[in-house]
Amino acid sequence: MAIIMGRLICSTLREKLSAVSVRHAVFWPKASSAPSGPNPFELLSSFRPRLGSSQTLCQDLHSFFATGQPQPAIFGPSTFQAIKRRVQLDPATFRSAMETHDLRLRKSRGEFTQYTQIAIRIPKFVIFRRAGVFVMAICDSASSVDPRALQLSFEPPTTASLATPDELARIGFARDRVGPAFRDPDRWIGRIFIDASIFFQYLVSPRSRVMVPLYDDQHDGSSGETSICAISSFIRTLFQVHGEEKIKFANISVKRTKGIGDTLLTGLLLKRNVFTRFAPTPSNSLHIGSIRTALVSYLFYLSGNNRSAFHVRFDDTNVPDDVASMNSATILADLEWAGMTVPTAFRQTDTDAAANYARALSLLVDAGYCRAEPDGAVTLDVDAVNRGLSGGICWLDLLRGPQILHRLPVLSSNSHQLDYSMTWPNESAPRFKYKFAGAVDDFLRNSLVIRDERQDHSGFTIRQAAIMGCLRDSMTYLRHRRCKPDADSLREAAFDYGKSLPRPFPFLCPPVYLHVDRVSDEKGSTLSKRDLKLHHSIQHIRTMGVYFSETVFVWCLHSFGKHFLRSIGFDDLDRLIDIVSRVGVRSFLRELAPLVKSSEILRMTRRGTIRLEGFANIDYRVLQCLPPVRLRRFVQSLCEANGKECPPQLSEAVPKLYLNRSHFSGASDLSSLILTAYLGKSPFTIDVERPTFPDLPLHAGYVGDWIGSLPPEIRKWVRFCCTGRFDGPRLSIIHDIIGSHRLISLMEPMALTS
Repeated sequence: MAIIMGRLICSTLREKLSAVSVRHAVFWPKASSAPSGPNPFELLSSFRPRLGSSQTLCQDLHSFFATGQPQPAIFGPSTFQAIKRRVQLDPATFRSAMETHDLRLRKSRGEFTQYTQIAIRIPKFVIFRRAGVFVMAICDSASSVDPRALQLSFEPPTTASLATPDELARIGFARDRVGPAFRDPDRWIGRIFIDASIFFQYLVSPRSRVMVPLYDDQHDGSSGETSICAISSFIRTLFQVHGEEKIKFANISVKRTKGIGDTLLTGLLLKRNVFTRFAPTPSNSLHIGSIRTALVSYLFYLSGNNRSAFHVRFDDTNVPDDVASMNSATILADLEWAGMTVPTAFRQTDTDAAANYARALSLLVDAGYCRAEPDGAVTLDVDAVNRGLSGGICWLDLLRGPQILHRLPVLSSNSHQLDYSMTWPNESAPRFKYKFAGAVDDFLRNSLVIRDERQDHSGFTIRQAAIMGCLRDSMTYLRHRRCKPDADSLREAAFDYGKSLPRPFPFLCPPVYLHVDRVSDEKGSTLSKRDLKLHHSIQHIRTMGVYFSETVFVWCLHSFGKHFLRSIGFDDLDRLIDIVSRVGVRSFLRELAPLVKSSEILRMTRRGTIRLEGFANIDYRVLQCLPPVRLRRFVQSLCEANGKECPPQLSEAVPKLYLNRSHFSGASDLSSLILTAYLGKSPFTIDVERPTFPDLPLHAGYVGDWIGSLPPEIRKWVRFCCTGRFDGPRLSIIHDIIGSHRLISLMEPMALTS
């Protein structure tokens, strides 16, 4: 009897649920032909619905989605749910629908007013005439609509024009009284375009506020009313009233040429903690430009006040294992030398990371987003992606603003074929490409991706955003039951990363990028690890003592611009050099953490390309400001970098080095003397015919007079024997520091050779 009653109840539930179509649309409203979301029956075990009516059950499901927290049977907050109920509402009912959605948010878990202190978004509604139909544009009131952007990204360009007052009256609007609550029985308005900034605000901060104009009568002369509600309530009401097929998200506002793309959206993002990373390829040592990019990521990490995360990921999928192992240790030492502490580091070839890539690839294959090529490589199926992600590909550039593409491009900006392959061809086991592996890592870890401009121009961003979009869709819409194990494993991996700290978003966010300036050498050539010059390598700089670590750090901060320096309390470069030299980079970063604001990092001066200029001047000033303890630490670090212990004679010479530091041009002069005179390692080698040396003095007391009697050409060679270079401090200064006996011992091989 109990079994029969249970089956009867399940049958009744099926009938009631079939009367209501609940769309589980996490990021994009899906077309009706798209696969349905998770089975609502799987959700019934997680809450107790009231079974009075199908509408009540739908509200309970919606309230369950509205928790803003990840759930066991669903991935994503309720703000992305659209109740697909086609009804025509008047303005009063539109207001009531938004208030109902707000009420559900208040009853759900989480603080409803956590973003009320941030400025409220005030959208404006404009009617345009385009290609014989009318379209509504919704963008921020401070922005202007680009008439050429009121279309999907793949459609032929067509310019729209503002609707005239007569045309507005024909549709049912009064002039300057256009709002979202309107009746359109004749379907005059074909599309409603919502600007990408509003859409991303809806994604990343669904509880933030928006002020919506509501007019009880579109034709009367009253000023109308406004309603302040959560942006998720506003967007969902639009879908509920006007239908999913009419609402389109696009980049319709005119972009600013300078500054941050959308200050309100960026402010909402920066209120959250930041998960960021530095992802070098371990094919070589870092260069100075890499250190600058890593420092930007590290400053974002410091700005989180112990609520943010920073990790280093080595993109070694295309690097031999022995080379990757050696260079990974070198890169970590480079970062440590630059003052950055690395809490977590891993390689893409590690077992756990590779397992996540295999699950992600299997999920995409089962979902139909990938296809196998004849050579064995697995690549994204562009046609399948365009069909499945009907809303398009989205990502957020913190400077240029949100970006939306409604169809994947086949060619890059320079007319080259875009490569969407995710594994290498002709491999017995899948070997993942780093753009796919990196997209999976950034997707699971909610990472803010910071990199230089070059990677954005190559179409890299579009391809990674496409991979992330397919993963989001595949984890949300289980197209086949065999997708479930991989989707569940990836969810668990995503939330394992956020156990110690709350994730920036409780769901899988669209990719967020910040592109920083490239660094070029003195001649204007961009620094590259593929063609790395020795004097630009951080490994060479720290082992040969070419610059102080304080010099590189000060140059990086100075390259961020005066505005950033003022934000951390430094009006001039001299004071910055003095403080950093006295306390050291690591201590300075520790004290700097409370002062760093992520909003000020975004306002850094940007020039596209920065040249390596001014190092010699900064290095000399750092040397003059170094206290004795910091100079001794530099000497010890130089010995450790060369695998040797600091000899007692060198420790005794440190006070003399400090007293005579004004005679040295910088760290390079100082290091040359230390390496040659005390460690037996000349930093320079030459192949030039050596002159005939005079006889060495027979007694150490005559060394000073002997030096004074030497001709200039011989003095140059004596300096080379002591420092490994022809230029540098005077011989009398070198003699005072190293002493007569050591100078004679250094000269003996040269005298014997000649």
